[in-house]
Amino acid sequence: MTVTRPAPNGHTPESKTAESTAQTLEERLEWVREMHEDGVNLLPLTEGLLRENEQLQQALDVVRVRQAELREELEALRAPQLYPVVITEVHRARGMVEVHGGGITTRVTVHPDVPRDHLRVGRRAILARERNCVLEVQPEPNTWNEVGTFESYFEEGKRLLIRHQENLLAVTPTEELRQIPLKKGDLVGFNRDGAGLAFARVESPSQEHLFFEETPADRFEELGGLDREIALLQRLVCFRLLHSDVARRYKLPVKHGILFEGPPGNGKTKLARCLAHYIAELVPAGKCRFMAIAGSQDYSMWLGQSEQRIIARFEAARALASDGNVPVVMFFDEIDALGRRRGADVGSTATDRILSTFLAQLDGMQRISNLIVIGATNRADVLDPALLRPGRLGDVRVRITAPNRQGGRAILTRYLAEGLPVVGEVANLVETVLSRIYSPQSDYAELARVKLRDGRMITVGARDLVSGAMFEKLVRMAAEEAAEREMVHGQGGITEADLMNALDRELRSLAGLLSPGNVRNYTTRLPQDVDPVTVEPFTRLHTAAALRSL
Repeated sequence: MTVTRPAPNGHTPESKTAESTAQTLEERLEWVREMHEDGVNLLPLTEGLLRENEQLQQALDVVRVRQAELREELEALRAPQLYPVVITEVHRARGMVEVHGGGITTRVTVHPDVPRDHLRVGRRAILARERNCVLEVQPEPNTWNEVGTFESYFEEGKRLLIRHQENLLAVTPTEELRQIPLKKGDLVGFNRDGAGLAFARVESPSQEHLFFEETPADRFEELGGLDREIALLQRLVCFRLLHSDVARRYKLPVKHGILFEGPPGNGKTKLARCLAHYIAELVPAGKCRFMAIAGSQDYSMWLGQSEQRIIARFEAARALASDGNVPVVMFFDEIDALGRRRGADVGSTATDRILSTFLAQLDGMQRISNLIVIGATNRADVLDPALLRPGRLGDVRVRITAPNRQGGRAILTRYLAEGLPVVGEVANLVETVLSRIYSPQSDYAELARVKLRDGRMITVGARDLVSGAMFEKLVRMAAEEAAEREMVHGQGGITEADLMNALDRELRSLAGLLSPGNVRNYTTRLPQDVDPVTVEPFTRLHTAAALRSL
């Protein structure tokens, strides 16, 4: 039997009142011992005490967390206010400095504990709460975020004039920068904030990335149907590099500019690469640097940046050509993107400025003997006359037309005779393809009709659309078809049917791409004074090609 003994104040353990809180700890312990000796069940009392202790512990944890938060807030309120600034001028005799921060420039004193050798223009500093005293100066120089081009000194060297995005800015150099002599064109690191400080001379980035190849591996022997053009370029280069003394005696100017013009796909880029390789074989250095640029590659939406990119390319080319005996060939593909006739872009002068910059750079290459600039275009008729005059790209103009029958024979023979498996004689296959392209009675003699504004109709045929690149593609397409047939049926070798099928697909694809805007790129038979208004491709199936595909 469990006996519940009253507490010393007359209450049971389950019904303690607030009066029990007046008891001392010793009295409570004595009461618990007496109940234990009498055999009283102390479980309810123990559970209640444990629950109460747990609640008190949780409440104490909450109080501790809040105390830590209040302590941090109090320390933040008691801490002095500090203001970061940048030193813009030092007056050591007066023990003062001029600082800039928060959009305000002011003069303040310097705390005695601050080392005086740390007081330098451009250093970051900390002001006291009242913003009247420098408490700390960081020994490391400040960082800069902008880069400009040095123009000149003024105020007896205490200030610099730099150009940034076509704007002239006046900045103050730090003491470290004042020890470095600057010349016009040097890059300067500065910040455009209110302090207006320049911190360092910046080394120009390497321009090696502008040159894609040391010396192209392409050779003239890889080209077909361009013997006359190759002979012209070889004669020009040999006379210039191997007989310069004769040119001087006859007072013949050095020709620096070459223009390749003609429809696309006929080897203008390949010819430029082959010329660079040929030059490398003639010079003692045995190499020629080659820079290939797409006409629109240097365009930028930012004012002046397109001109800066063009200038950077020519500066890199002139520097490499002037340093040593390594010739440099600059090749501008689609030069009409840069050299379009001025005034054609109504409402904008950006293209005119870019062309003016390009022409000025061409004039600056005259004194560099081993620098050649080659331009390539499909539309020589839209180029500005200033670009085509002698001394620029008008020195040598090479017309690279679509291959005639003889040129097509040379190109096709070269590609088919490269060890490809063929069925029959290569010469017979070549003549079959050529007859389908150049014969007036061929199914491909009429592929599309061009309607001119005056009502006349001009027929476009296979001979107008053919190109060296198309001949190469024909052989590749035929080879793919023969290889697939050999994998499936075991019958190998390029056949006449393979070539005919490839020819039919390619010509019909090209005819479908013709439009009034691009048809002049493919044929010279259109009159220049009348615009084309429509192009109507023939839709009939070429029966001969269809029969061969069966």
